[in-house]
Amino acid sequence: MAGYLKALGPEGEGVKAYFFSIDPERDTPDVIHGYVTAFTDRITGITGKPEEMKKVIDGWMVHASRLPSEDGDYHMSHTTSLLLIGADGRLKGLLSYGADQKEALDKIRSTLLRHV
Repeated sequence: MAGYLKALGPEGEGVKAYFFSIDPERDTPDVIHGYVTAFTDRITGITGKPEEMKKVIDGWMVHASRLPSEDGDYHMSHTTSLLLIGADGRLKGLLSYGADQKEALDKIRSTLLRHV
């Protein structure tokens, strides 16, 4: 997302980017802040109580599940697509993880930046 925002330049100034935790038990506000700001200051990290984050996960129909690791810990399996949400709060499209940058920028422009 940071790369897309940078590539859009001034054209994308109105785009807001959020990184929602799917593992709020580990993703404290400090952890999320450190993670997103390592990429850019244009992404806002969101975490909270597990039950509140589950509402978001379920509401957007995002896949998120905890899987055991061989070391006795766990890792998270989750949706990797970027959700494109319009100003009206409705899902406008998805960008697949690893999407071609030109195609991704075209989709962002046509779904989030088009002027009606």
